[in-house]
Amino acid sequence: MTQKIGKAIAFFDCRASKKRIEGELSTIREFAQVPPMVELRLYKGPEKVTEKGMKGLAASAKEDDIRYAMVAMFPGRGNEAAANELAAVLNQAYQSPLYREGEPFKGYIFYRTRNGFVNR
Repeated sequence: MTQKIGKAIAFFDCRASKKRIEGELSTIREFAQVPPMVELRLYKGPEKVTEKGMKGLAASAKEDDIRYAMVAMFPGRGNEAAANELAAVLNQAYQSPLYREGEPFKGYIFYRTRNGFVNR
């Protein structure tokens, strides 16, 4: 029997480079109190997300000039729990040096339910 792994996907915009975002992620995780078993994958370009059913959402994000995608995987928990952790990461990222004071945040978080994808 395989273990359930919750998954969620965020599309978000940030002016910082991928390298700089990756450099801040451990601090962001710590401040957001993200459990260590949550795996985060950062992609430059929403089209890099290849999750089944996400092609249209990724294309819409790209059209909306979104620069990044992040996938959260949470072993032993559901998709909504993964989305909650991803929301904590993005909220903390917005409070970090990655964003200038007053800079607007643009982003979306999706997770799969029995009825399709839900925007958190």
